[in-house]
Amino acid sequence: MLELGGPLAVVLSFLLVGLLSWSVMQCVSEMLCIWPIPGALSIYVSEFVDVELGIAVGVAYWYVP
Repeated sequence: MLELGGPLAVVLSFLLVGLLSWSVMQCVSEMLCIWPIPGALSIYVSEFVDVELGIAVGVAYWYVP
């Protein structure tokens, strides 16, 4: 990757992914502060996005150790 894009591309891609993951964690923590539930993220997904996607997230959490 460093040979193809150069050092600036590596740093920018690292910063972009870091910013994206930071913003997702901020949104999840805000939802947790506003609507605290004793469950996993699948309840938030099924409530705010889509029920079927919430089921898929719950199954994915069940499969991942």
